[in-house]
Amino acid sequence: MPNFPKFWIVAFAGAALSIGISSHFHYGNVQENGILTFLGIFLVYNHYLLTENKRPILIRIVMLVLLLITLGLAIQIASTFVSFLILGISGIIGVLYSFKIKTSSVAIRDIPFLKIGLVVGIWTFVCCIFPWFNSPINENFSPAILLHVFYLFAIALGFDIRDILIDSSKRKTIPQVIGVKPAKAIVITSLVFFFIGSNLFPLIPSHKDLFILAVFIPIITLLLQKDIRPKVYGILLEMSLLMLGISYFSL
Repeated sequence: MPNFPKFWIVAFAGAALSIGISSHFHYGNVQENGILTFLGIFLVYNHYLLTENKRPILIRIVMLVLLLITLGLAIQIASTFVSFLILGISGIIGVLYSFKIKTSSVAIRDIPFLKIGLVVGIWTFVCCIFPWFNSPINENFSPAILLHVFYLFAIALGFDIRDILIDSSKRKTIPQVIGVKPAKAIVITSLVFFFIGSNLFPLIPSHKDLFILAVFIPIITLLLQKDIRPKVYGILLEMSLLMLGISYFSL
């Protein structure tokens, strides 16, 4: 499991974003949303520890217990049918993301042009839409959610740029179709749009310094990509997502 530690960073980043958004907009269930997001992301990225027979039985039991805890927590905090449906759809997509279709030996993420949509969709549903629909607040937060779609899209596309050489050509990711330079331009444009939009909406993060770093570190990382090791490149993008979530934490 050489890449196992990175899954912790991704899971913590998702939890931080869920907690930060829930706290910033006073959705409620702040800690519960964070724990649920952490467990969900961790389980999706490490599903093989449960599904592969060659894994030690103790590890498979631990993963099964975490899965049951996640399901129980989801049932406990989902206050409406719509919010539970959102979690259910996100969970099903997350589970199917890496599994291969038996009839074609192709994973869902290998379907052309679909990979980035799945990633951004799941993160948006779990971190942004579920906390909103699961709260008693009637205020319209659609603009804020849309802004975060641009940010999540930029981060996901940044990973596609890094993975252009290892992704199957059948996936037809954006960098594979239009090239790396245009893809980088899209990432930077999306991040700038997010930053400008956050000042117009306004989002007003509790820790503006972290918020600024969360926007500009990915831009600098992209511009210096050739001089940065792929693993460090990925960690910088993951840490940016983590900092964005923490920037919303209430003082």
